[in-house]
Amino acid sequence: MSEEEKTKEMVESPSKEERQLSTGTEWARGIDDLFEDFRKSFDSYMSPFVPMRSFLPRTRGFPVRAPLVDLMDKGDHFLLRAELPGFNKDMVNVELNKDTLVLKAEMKHEEDESNQGYLHRERTYSQAQRVINFPEEVNPDQVEAKMTDGILELKIKKKEPAPEERMRKIQL
Repeated sequence: MSEEEKTKEMVESPSKEERQLSTGTEWARGIDDLFEDFRKSFDSYMSPFVPMRSFLPRTRGFPVRAPLVDLMDKGDHFLLRAELPGFNKDMVNVELNKDTLVLKAEMKHEEDESNQGYLHRERTYSQAQRVINFPEEVNPDQVEAKMTDGILELKIKKKEPAPEERMRKIQL
């Protein structure tokens, strides 16, 4: 082999670092991003037909669905309607402070069927969660709530605005 061919071979062959595959986490992150992009496009395509949108938290767990919410300002109160199909009021937890509402719903269902030595088991798990920030302070002690046919409705009174405090001069 001539000197020119050896040089050419050395230039064209990848270095040791180039031959290594990327680390497992980089590769996995790239695959996760690919599936995340696919899921987002699928969710936007199916949004007219699906009553909740879903998102995958960064932790490896079950997908968490975000219920569709309508929030209306009715003057002295806010009216919130959340669609929670398949959930009943015992499965729903609502927490509220002066400016934030946290809505969580969780459903677990197990079904066993034993027939001639055959065991059939099905499990269903569903979770929905939504956090709402109010544009004005609300009174968490004055809330009316009802749930009918998978629709949660909350009437949340606004806080009375505090009188504006003026600067006072202090005598020295």
